[in-house]
Amino acid sequence: MFRPAGTSRLTIIALLRTLWHHRLARQSRLMLFWALATRSITFFTSVWMIRCMGPENLGISGTVLGASSVVALFSNLGLDIVGVRRISVNKENAKELIQLVVGLRTRLSFAYAAIWLLCVLLLVDKSPTALLPWLLGAPLIITASLNTSWILQGLEEVPLQTRSTALSALLAGGIYCAFFRPGMPAGADLAVIWVTTLCALIYNWSIIRQRLVAGAFGAFNWSKALTLLWDARGAFGIVLSLAGYLQLDVLFVAYFRSAADVGEYRCALTLIGVVTTVTAVVPTLLYPRFAVWHRQGARLLWSRQIQITALLSLVGLLLSPVVLFASRPMFHILFGLRFDGAVTPFILLAIASIIVLINGVFAWALIAAGRDGEFFMLSVATSIVSVVVNLLVVPTYGITGAAATRVGCECMILLGCFWCSWRYVANHGECGVCSA
Repeated sequence: MFRPAGTSRLTIIALLRTLWHHRLARQSRLMLFWALATRSITFFTSVWMIRCMGPENLGISGTVLGASSVVALFSNLGLDIVGVRRISVNKENAKELIQLVVGLRTRLSFAYAAIWLLCVLLLVDKSPTALLPWLLGAPLIITASLNTSWILQGLEEVPLQTRSTALSALLAGGIYCAFFRPGMPAGADLAVIWVTTLCALIYNWSIIRQRLVAGAFGAFNWSKALTLLWDARGAFGIVLSLAGYLQLDVLFVAYFRSAADVGEYRCALTLIGVVTTVTAVVPTLLYPRFAVWHRQGARLLWSRQIQITALLSLVGLLLSPVVLFASRPMFHILFGLRFDGAVTPFILLAIASIIVLINGVFAWALIAAGRDGEFFMLSVATSIVSVVVNLLVVPTYGITGAAATRVGCECMILLGCFWCSWRYVANHGECGVCSA
């Protein structure tokens, strides 16, 4: 029988004591403060925005946002994953890497935005109410492609990113409260998203250039960029496969159902962001540390994974009953019956988010260890399953089927990542595995 050595001595109290005094814990506390501040603002302002938009217009905007996000993936190209890994282990060369990635993404994003505008003008009805939301997809592609989170994550300065997110949430909340009224047209929320994202980008880039990596913008070398793309091909495959079950479900709902269904699903996804922003702090902070722990030995990495998983599992168990019993009353209080169809998907998405909380420990450790191939194959398999299942269930079961599919996919990813991690250390005999 195989088991990780030392796990029997694991206690939650000892784990909490150890993590509390670690530099990672200090960053986590700071990030948690800003994440909670962000979501406290976003929660109440999003409720007002959703009430003002209504299911139909919220769904139209959600379709545009989903489609533009998929297009932006082809500017991402998996370079976030590769960039974080390289910067975290060699911060001295961060400037050259940032120049390559930013130069490439800028060129690609403007090209995609031009193609998007051409397609919109050719295919979308020319009435202003129908055209406006789709035209806003072009600037959304550009701002999504020029995100700075990977740079700050690699430099282990994620609290700066979290703080700017909180400030942009405050700006968005102010716009929603000042200008939004019931009956807002489709696309109004997209304009706010673009403005606040642009302001956050300007703020983050000013910090990166002045305090962290002076001269982050510079000459662009196509030869080096193509070499970087080749090195990131596995990571890009992971990004595309993850999109198969994290982003395409919205487009499936838009195609098979109605804009109102998309609006209800987006309502659930927006509110679940209260959970996902906080849970995303964990893998965001741990990814650079995973790369360092892996260099120090597989045994240390596995030990840290088991300890952190034990703590996060406890958090998930405590959150589950709250989500299960409080969701329906909360929706009725906030939205009345207009978004009643979003309650069950919200509960399912909350369960999926709790699984993601644990999932990230093993998934990002695989990537940090340079084992993109295993995670890529697992992601591809999960994406295929997600697409097939969504095609089968969404036409009949709508957004509830889409949300249930997400839960199943997250379970599949979790089990697969755990098995890959355990098998690797067991085969190499580096994690204290022993046979009874």
